[in-house]
Amino acid sequence: MIHRKLNFNKFVLCIKSSAITLAVILCIGLITVCCSRLDFKFVTVIKNIVSEYNNTKDITGENFTNFVYLIYILGGILIIAFLIPYIIGITRIILSKKAGFDEINIVKQGDEEITYGIIHGNNTIVFIKAGMNGTYYGYKNKYITIAKKLYKKHGCTVITASNPNGYMDDFKSEMKSIEAFAYYHKWQDFQVYYMGHSNGACLGMIHGYKYPFIKKMLLINGPLSINPHKIIPGLQQFDGEKINLVYGSKDPSFSLLNKFSELESDKIEITRVNGASHNFNGALNLFVSLPGLFFFGDEIKCKNAKVLSK
Repeated sequence: MIHRKLNFNKFVLCIKSSAITLAVILCIGLITVCCSRLDFKFVTVIKNIVSEYNNTKDITGENFTNFVYLIYILGGILIIAFLIPYIIGITRIILSKKAGFDEINIVKQGDEEITYGIIHGNNTIVFIKAGMNGTYYGYKNKYITIAKKLYKKHGCTVITASNPNGYMDDFKSEMKSIEAFAYYHKWQDFQVYYMGHSNGACLGMIHGYKYPFIKKMLLINGPLSINPHKIIPGLQQFDGEKINLVYGSKDPSFSLLNKFSELESDKIEITRVNGASHNFNGALNLFVSLPGLFFFGDEIKCKNAKVLSK
């Protein structure tokens, strides 16, 4: 597993260092070119070295200048090669509006990369897992919107995660990373509120009970027809505070909810959203309000609020 962190401060420092290095190389090169036509001893020595390297008796000023230009090109290539990872990172930041996060982590898992957006806050960690092939910033930046809202109102830490393959091993490593994250910040009493959509919700249903630090789970439109023999025991064994299962009436699993109604209790609650599709198309304002409602009891202030029913 390879971790790579990208943030603006390090990128700016890298740009400044590279710019200074390039400026020094250019200055040295310009001075050398200017002096190449003069009879300075050190220039003669350099010319002799170049001449010996090229197996020639002498080298003209023009050829010497071309040699210096070659040095420029090689130096430029080295600097560009050094900057490529940072250029790619900053391009991602700009294109996906990642500037809303304090930090970006990229984790190599086999042939895939999982990207995490982090907003640093207190020891309550809201962890958001996207659906299959979902990004960490979400459609129309919905996860960035959620992260900003929760941090601004409650001061919590928010971590959003992409989901390139939906594997169980990813979930395990993510929970270990959260523990390491809390240990780094010296949080002995941290708690995690887990939000998952689609496959991200399924992962929470099946594996969430294994991690005592997960206190609440908001699981939205998780496929109920896939691995129900694992989903039901997983939900039943959860020993945290609360599980909220949320399903849109246009989601493929909505018709299966009656089979899961027997699981409802003080700890497991099912909420139906009339008119909502699997991805909450046309109702993203409601979607981004759900974590505040179910994790912190916030009031929903949007025109879709009345479509919620239990």
